[in-house]
Amino acid sequence: MIQDVLQSFFGMSPKADSKGYRYIAIEQEQGYVVCTSVCDMEDVGKGSISIGYNDEQEVWIVWHQNHHPIVTIQRFTAQQVIASKEDGEELLQFVFERWPSRMLQVQFKPYFAVEMGMYWETCEECD
Repeated sequence: MIQDVLQSFFGMSPKADSKGYRYIAIEQEQGYVVCTSVCDMEDVGKGSISIGYNDEQEVWIVWHQNHHPIVTIQRFTAQQVIASKEDGEELLQFVFERWPSRMLQVQFKPYFAVEMGMYWETCEECD
């Protein structure tokens, strides 16, 4: 589930390592670029977000600013992952398995942001 959504969102396969799989997004002036290794991160000026996951649906996220971690989210289990690319924004929402009314949102465009908030399931036919 997580792999399919992330692979579709980033348009590439993740980097496999000893902990699981991961993507690294590097912030640029007009958005971001996704790389597959830490070696590609040497020219990082603004920041990077690393999203890792394993086969048990556990996710971990680290946001680096000037090579220093400013947000670290240790392992949590995702019940659902929602990708959105609308109105100039690109973001991922991770709905917590043990707390399905809450989600963690990682925004990539127009700028990097990580926020935790409420999750409301919407129904287009329910109006």
